[in-house]
Amino acid sequence: MNGQQLENLTHNEDPWCSCFNQLTGINSSVVISHESMRSYYARLLTSSDEEQCRHHVPSFDHPKKLYVTSSDNDWLLGYLDEE
Repeated sequence: MNGQQLENLTHNEDPWCSCFNQLTGINSSVVISHESMRSYYARLLTSSDEEQCRHHVPSFDHPKKLYVTSSDNDWLLGYLDEE
């Protein structure tokens, strides 16, 4: 996938669309929050195979539910809050 294809893909996703006026082509001053991205991609990763295919979610050979330890989860949340 080249840069233009990646831009086209991501600019059709909810977190970006909610912060951009597609009619005028003007960016709003709203910053896409970590929470909106986290929520969108978590929902996408647990959606149907058809929905994932429409959004070009890569297939992985692992269960749809991913379990992490509490300490790993705390570390990840702390890391995301630092950005």
